[in-house]
Amino acid sequence: MARLDEAEIARIVARASALGPRERFAYIKAACANDADAFGRVLSAHNITQSNQHAEPDELAWEVDRSGQMLGPWRLRRRLGGGGMSDVYLAERIGEYSHLVAVKLVRPGLVSRADHNRLRAERQILARLNHRNIARLLDGGTTDDGIPYLVMEYVDGERIDLYCDRHSLTVHARLALFRGVCAAVHAAHQNLVIHRDLKPSNILVTRDRTLKLLDFGIAKLIEVRETSHTVALTHADVRLFTPGHASPEQIRGELITTATDIYLLGVLLYELLTGRKPFDLQNTRLTEIERVICNQTPPLPSALMETRRATDVDRTRAQTAAESRQSTPARLRRELAGDLDNIVMKALRKEPERRYTSADELAADLRRYEVGQPVIARGDTWRYRAGKFVRRHAVAVAASTGTVVLLAGLATAMTVQAHRLTQQRVIAEQERLKSEETAKFLASLFEVADPGETRGKEITAREILDRGALRIQQELNDAPDTQANLMEIIGRVYLSLGLAGDARPQLEKALVMREKEFPGDHASKASNLSALGNLELAAGRLDVADRHYRSALEMNERLHGKRHAAVAASLEELGQFLKVKGDLKGAEARLQESLQLFTELEGPKSTRVSSVMNELAQLMERRGDQKGAEDLYRRALAIDRAALGEDHPQVAHNLHNLAVVLQSRGNLDEARPLFEESTALLRKVLGEKHPDTLDALGNYAQFLRAVGDLQGAEDVLRQVLAVNTQVRGPAHPYVGYDHVGLAFVLHAKGEHAEAEKAFREALRIYAGSLPPDHQYIASAQMGLASTLLDTGRAAEASTAATRALTIWRASLPADHQLITRTQSIVEKAAVAKKTASTAMKGADR
Repeated sequence: MARLDEAEIARIVARASALGPRERFAYIKAACANDADAFGRVLSAHNITQSNQHAEPDELAWEVDRSGQMLGPWRLRRRLGGGGMSDVYLAERIGEYSHLVAVKLVRPGLVSRADHNRLRAERQILARLNHRNIARLLDGGTTDDGIPYLVMEYVDGERIDLYCDRHSLTVHARLALFRGVCAAVHAAHQNLVIHRDLKPSNILVTRDRTLKLLDFGIAKLIEVRETSHTVALTHADVRLFTPGHASPEQIRGELITTATDIYLLGVLLYELLTGRKPFDLQNTRLTEIERVICNQTPPLPSALMETRRATDVDRTRAQTAAESRQSTPARLRRELAGDLDNIVMKALRKEPERRYTSADELAADLRRYEVGQPVIARGDTWRYRAGKFVRRHAVAVAASTGTVVLLAGLATAMTVQAHRLTQQRVIAEQERLKSEETAKFLASLFEVADPGETRGKEITAREILDRGALRIQQELNDAPDTQANLMEIIGRVYLSLGLAGDARPQLEKALVMREKEFPGDHASKASNLSALGNLELAAGRLDVADRHYRSALEMNERLHGKRHAAVAASLEELGQFLKVKGDLKGAEARLQESLQLFTELEGPKSTRVSSVMNELAQLMERRGDQKGAEDLYRRALAIDRAALGEDHPQVAHNLHNLAVVLQSRGNLDEARPLFEESTALLRKVLGEKHPDTLDALGNYAQFLRAVGDLQGAEDVLRQVLAVNTQVRGPAHPYVGYDHVGLAFVLHAKGEHAEAEKAFREALRIYAGSLPPDHQYIASAQMGLASTLLDTGRAAEASTAATRALTIWRASLPADHQLITRTQSIVEKAAVAKKTASTAMKGADR
């Protein structure tokens, strides 16, 4: 007798899952006809009792027709159908009034006690759901032979996909229906219920076009206290889903969350738009099903409407799908391309954390698409791409040969953004044409970098940006929304290159144009405000930067809710700003919120997560938790090295920050190579005059001072101070920071007069740029006090040290070394004052 191998058995199990009860048994029996052992194993996988394995289908207990039986006041009229482990009957109430209902009961002899418990748990699930698009639970009980049943609202409707096709509903009409499904699922999630089996046959549309979501038979309660019957899945339980409508985590037997239903909604939306499932799993083995669903990316919905290079079968399917949507393949492809493609693919992402955070968010994105507003579904947010653009391509900025790479990347970002924006107009066809024209404009903009145009002349990134800024201003006046977005991108790139003066007119004009174009909240305005916050921070105008950052955060929260990547980015930026401002408590609160959000949305290994970790580590340093800072820097560095490689600017920043904290902890030998590696890398990828390079060199000079190389430290700091004054302006607080660094070196060299002069210059700059309780001011006052004490001016030293001590005590732990050092200066000054006073009295006598 032929024996079936494991692969054949898996294939039979998978195919049987898609069949009804009678067809399933007949198929299993035929497929395993020559292998009794395989027959039993397949039956077991579907929870069919081994005792009935040789019975004919009509003889199986679960095929008994209960029509005519009474269950309490309900008479079963006829069997409507069944699936999985239950049968559904049309029933009517016998008594004073007649009322049609649907009764669902477990098939006897097929299920275990645990499965009975599952249906009992379903009563509690349905009892909590009260929504117009969810079939209501009316009653429940147990038959005389101990089988639990549910009495539910009877829905006389048609499955949603067939209804849409039979009525030839347009794409927009289908989207309106689908948003009703999202509303029902969202209501279930709010009641802590996950459906887990969303598919067309479980979603009916009545004659009056009312949606009804059915069958919570394999639903899962989110609450732990109620999941004893629904969470602990056996191997057979893992198969409680429809293969064509299963998420990667269901296939792998992993944790089921609300994100699972988002994926299933994505599958449903894919079908409603294209008439096809994301994956064709017919005649596919179980192992292959797992590989496809977990690893393979489905084609874009619009790609299924491509007929020029399609097979005859696919061309026919595309034609049929288009006709049932009152369209043509070409027109339907254009309608699906862009935002709808992105919305569907976001819902279908393999990683649960990268899908929509809720069914309501998915529906909201569809509403935005329908009214021509920007959608949040994109391969990656252009705001993030623009904000991090130069960091990703910084090597290209430094090297002339890399300039083309930088600008090609910029052109791509601009083209994608322009294309996305043009799709937001009311007349889609006109906007597609405008998008093509915009792409041509952007392509011509960067022809200046083509060797055929340069003829051997080296063209800098600055020259191409300048030309781009001029042409965008001159040639896009008839497209103000596109013009404003491109101006913001160029402004951000200017700023990332350390060219704040060139960035300002671009960013300020872009905001003026957007406020005119979009009087209320708008994602582009929030992005623009954030960019202006970065600009004002770079310029040292902290009060103005504060307003911009807070406005951007508040607008993003109004637009997207609290749990969105744009909100997480705004929180990070506000946290960074508050750290610079000296509000360490506020900075930590915002950064912790940002870290939690990015971890949830993008996973713990995201470079956005590492970026926030880096900021939090700097806060730990400020507070004196050097060990905690070191640990966090190392974690961030590991993430960035794995994701970005060894020569990325963000890796250089992390290396440098780690070097600083190692120096603080006294590990000078370990810190030295990290300082040297990070400063060399920053010089290479960002250039000698970039603000980040200058800040790193300033820290390196302090390391040289710590190891006793005072002349080397002074040389570096004087060079940094000169360039930073030129780049940032003489009144910038970071220029003041350089003055303080130089002053400490001069003090160590015994050049007290020059040191005092540098400390006082820093305090003058700080007075005009920082709040009076900022830690930078405390550092300068402490250094000044030490210098004054060494020159015999104890009274002045006492005043300066007391001011520093007041600031330190308000912002640092009581045992922090800076408090101890400053307290020591205060005490020495007091002793010196007393000694001087005694000496004066003695002289008077």
